[in-house]
Amino acid sequence: MDAWDILQGELDCWADEGRQATLWWRDDDAIDITPELNDLTAISSDSGVPIMLAVVPAHLTPEIKSHTFSAEVRLAQHGYAHNNHGQPDTKKFEFGPQREMGDMIAEITMGFHQIMALKNGISTFVPPWNRIDRDLLPAMQQIGFSSVSAFTPREQSEPVAGLRQVNTHADLVDWRGSRGFAGEKAVLGQVVGHLAARRAGTVDSDEPTGLLTHHLVHDADCWHFLEMFTHHTLEHPGATWLPIDTAMAA
Repeated sequence: MDAWDILQGELDCWADEGRQATLWWRDDDAIDITPELNDLTAISSDSGVPIMLAVVPAHLTPEIKSHTFSAEVRLAQHGYAHNNHGQPDTKKFEFGPQREMGDMIAEITMGFHQIMALKNGISTFVPPWNRIDRDLLPAMQQIGFSSVSAFTPREQSEPVAGLRQVNTHADLVDWRGSRGFAGEKAVLGQVVGHLAARRAGTVDSDEPTGLLTHHLVHDADCWHFLEMFTHHTLEHPGATWLPIDTAMAA
């Protein structure tokens, strides 16, 4: 079987159990209205699949701030300036243990007010590179965030009381190799792997399976995959795409 047949088989299992595999979509690094962003939101609009845009507060242009997005598009905070403060040859962090806590809280708070002033803003924090000092999480809830989103299956639905964690699980981009499309086998393998683990109860079954994209670096194969994936999942009774607000409360 090819990768699409395996996805079909997994969704058949969900349907046979009288369940629907919940899915959601997050795209990172938006700062401006670009042709790539227009292509991304067109797929969302044409398919009706909701999307969260993780936008970088410090670099938002007047054009994206004033842009009228459809109701299915929500804007979340993606760090503050997306700057790496990690040490050379270590994992990248914007908000890691090497920085002063007060400085990080001040930046995050400034970004929070910027995002919540936007028409489609949502109180979700997406840390750059999907990494954040866990000691910051209590402050996130106090600032006003209701959820945080990173990558890989969550360990807890609420790492801090009142702060939901809803992660993504399948990344379209091959960051360690070509930096283009990772391939159908790899991406669908991540999707099916998380869905199967949810059914088996080896990960949190209530966490919706999240697709992660980065519109600014997509090649033609990424765009083709998105159209195929949304079509396949929308057509199957064993899958459903969640509105972003619903996904963040999952």
